[in-house]
Amino acid sequence: MHDVFSASSQAEPPLRRRVALPLAAPARPGIVLRPGAGTGAAQAAAVQACARAEIACRAAWQRVCVLGADGLLALARYPGDGVPASAPQATPDYGAIAAEVEFVLAHGVRPGSARALVLLAAVASARFGAGASARAVADAAVLLAIDGAEAAAVRRLHVALVMARHEPFSACLHVLGPAGAEDAPAALLRASLRCAAGASLPETLHTLEQSMDGAGDAAACAENGARLALLRALVLPQQGDAILAPARSFGAWVLQLQLAWFGGRRSDACRAALAAAPLADALAAPSVLLGYHLFATLALAWEAAPRHAHALRWHRAEIEAAAALCPANAGAMAALAGAVASAGAGDVAGALRGYEAAAGLGEGYGQAWLAALAWELAASLCQQCGFGVAIPAYRRRALTSWHACGAHGRIARLCHGWQEGAPAAKLADIAPGPAWPGAAQQDEARRVARAGTVGELGVAIAHEVNQPLAAILMQAAAARRWLRRTTPDLNKALDALEQIAVSGRRAGDIVRSVQGLAQRHATDTTRFMVDEALDEALRLLSRTLRKHGVSAELSLQLSGCAIHANRPQLQQVVINLLFNAVDALATVEGRARQVILSSRRLGPGTFEISVADNGPGVAPADRERIFGALFSTKQNGTGVGLSISRAIAEAHGGHIEYRPRMPHGALFSLVLPAAGA
Repeated sequence: MHDVFSASSQAEPPLRRRVALPLAAPARPGIVLRPGAGTGAAQAAAVQACARAEIACRAAWQRVCVLGADGLLALARYPGDGVPASAPQATPDYGAIAAEVEFVLAHGVRPGSARALVLLAAVASARFGAGASARAVADAAVLLAIDGAEAAAVRRLHVALVMARHEPFSACLHVLGPAGAEDAPAALLRASLRCAAGASLPETLHTLEQSMDGAGDAAACAENGARLALLRALVLPQQGDAILAPARSFGAWVLQLQLAWFGGRRSDACRAALAAAPLADALAAPSVLLGYHLFATLALAWEAAPRHAHALRWHRAEIEAAAALCPANAGAMAALAGAVASAGAGDVAGALRGYEAAAGLGEGYGQAWLAALAWELAASLCQQCGFGVAIPAYRRRALTSWHACGAHGRIARLCHGWQEGAPAAKLADIAPGPAWPGAAQQDEARRVARAGTVGELGVAIAHEVNQPLAAILMQAAAARRWLRRTTPDLNKALDALEQIAVSGRRAGDIVRSVQGLAQRHATDTTRFMVDEALDEALRLLSRTLRKHGVSAELSLQLSGCAIHANRPQLQQVVINLLFNAVDALATVEGRARQVILSSRRLGPGTFEISVADNGPGVAPADRERIFGALFSTKQNGTGVGLSISRAIAEAHGGHIEYRPRMPHGALFSLVLPAAGA
């Protein structure tokens, strides 16, 4: 690995120091000390030398752990001058690292000692299973640096090789501080962390272009050129395939692997994955190493050759080990690698569930690019298996996720590929959505109802109209009671009659809405206040809630937010969810029955309406099917309420999803774009 951390003039605060240094665990398989290239006797000699270096590193690490962080900080300065020949240079030699640490422990600290200590901590973290002890030694190494320039360089090593194994990449970026004029290795580190953390790709491209000052070793400059080519291919719509110089380092091979995979060049991707494998050593930065394991998994699974089975297991094991250390960095990758393994084993349903789980984790951790990859792979799997109905939804979500991270070049490539592989009429199914300039906002996929046959349409209309009809009967009974009193209460009777009129109009709106969804008519939109519509929907069900002993809570945070949408349809979604919550709460005993209707902004482009209850929730086995047509968990349910709700959400460019609520209950979330707000 080249020296990624040269001097910096910026003063940086010291990292938190830890004192307890337990001895390291046994060596973890997979990540190795790199033996180097060669064949025959030379390769055997290199392997033996590497084994001796590992023994030396382990012995040095055990001595460091016995001394402890306070003992390291108490070491005296070595009175000699200069950096000795045995100190680690630009390409780390593990024997030299161990030798320099032994020198430090015996004679004191000199220039290069702090760097050797942090490199040893990185080896211990990757190879010996050290966690808190490795971070404590790296913290101490920063404080042991001879001057500010060395401290900044050692700090960057700490962030790249030690902290990034245990802390989210976003936290590592925070420690690095704002970008400025940086040499090539420092700019490369920042770019790799930003990409892995899920930062905006156009911003990362701009930062990398602006911050590079050209200084640094040749390997780092070559990697930066490859990183720029990858970012430009993803961000710029008219960018063609880049022609890169032959890779000479692990990072360069990884970037060539990613470029080949995104460019659809299978043989090149497999070649890069195999070429990088012997270079994936204990001092590879986790932000680069995880990308390697993920894209090597995708490339080798792409080829589906039996000879890659062992390598695929290794890549997946390394991703899962990283996810165990820091789920925010590798949790979505682990789910994605598991889904790829399921697809390779022929478990299509398990693979699709895995891709959806990976996409959810990616979105949850802010890694939109991982969510986009997962949706892409799900669409590709459906295409291979002939699941034509599911392809448009997966493709649309892939485009939405790529749009979220600014990958306009990737979007253009995907749309071009899908245009060649499908009739133009079918491509309307994957139109991106209302937030995209020029998109067809009422495309076929967003308008299709789950009631596709005449019989199912009848069931759907009966289900939807049944709710306002029930409200009409209830209000009529209330009006009779108020009028039959000895002294009739005309005001309350008139209120009940007004609610009857409102429910009657809503029944007509529902019939037209369901018919429009099924016949693919354009959705009639009006401008209305979101929170007012939600409050009105809840008031329509107030008597039903009281009758079933359910308390309702409003948490509306969209005051003053007006949108252009179909008001009756959105209210119907909310009412469906509220009725489902009431039905679920009917079995609850021993605790108060509660439902919460809330609204909030998710960001500048989206808002969320949610209905939560404290009922029994949805069984795990049913969670994948609850939005399907004619599927119901109720004994006498019709199975169209959630199906139509999803169709309405998609007709407005949004989506609806279920999440379990802890410790009890369910939460249904309707996420919509704030176009026209």
